[in-house]
Amino acid sequence: MTRIGLGVVLGALALACATGGTSFPVNNSLTLSGNLYRPEGGGPFPAVVLMPGCWGVSGYDNSEVEVSKLLRDSGYVAFLVDSLSGRRLSNVCGDSDTKERLHTEAVDDALAATRYLSSLAFVDASRIGLVGWADGGITALITWMFRNTGVPGATPFAAIAAYYPYCFDTYDVSSASVPLLILIGESDDWCPATLCQELVANAALHGREASITIYPGATHRFDEPYTAPSPGHRYQIDPAVRQDSRRRLLEFFDRTLKK
Repeated sequence: MTRIGLGVVLGALALACATGGTSFPVNNSLTLSGNLYRPEGGGPFPAVVLMPGCWGVSGYDNSEVEVSKLLRDSGYVAFLVDSLSGRRLSNVCGDSDTKERLHTEAVDDALAATRYLSSLAFVDASRIGLVGWADGGITALITWMFRNTGVPGATPFAAIAAYYPYCFDTYDVSSASVPLLILIGESDDWCPATLCQELVANAALHGREASITIYPGATHRFDEPYTAPSPGHRYQIDPAVRQDSRRRLLEFFDRTLKK
């Protein structure tokens, strides 16, 4: 490759990175970054905030990037939030205390992301959804149940989805107000599907809209192309389940955000 050709290529790559990444404030002391995926056209478009698990945006998983691109190509603005690097953290999967703290702190991150998205002329602030994976899915559930309203300056989410979250049996669903979708494997030995079944059943008793898809034989992180070993737990990618979960997620947001 010639020197000029290399410069052109590097310049194009730099532009691509600059147009995809952005920073946004969570509070007076914390600023985070995120990757923005925007469809062609002027909009305004519905949008979805994506919250990764304990591995973060730059970890060994690329499921969130895959879904971000799928949403963009389907007419959504996708905003993939990095809750870790702004806190000077990387992978926190082995740090249970930090993980637990981030479950709730990341709710503020997600709501701050709605403030940022609402400031963009090409986003319809009344049609913003949220989806999280694993620990990010726990954040999504907490948002759904307790924190989706009453936050100054934040736009409430219109729909919320969670991939294989841990559904604590102490969750109170009475304050939930928007549709929820849970996607989880029957053989998940970290986040039991039965707990999420009970949560959805409890939501129905309270007149809340919640649904769950349980995939027979699927494990935790069934949609990730690569996962680091974790003693005592089994992870196995299932391409058919991954594809079906993407279809169901897109149908869910099409129904709730594009109506």
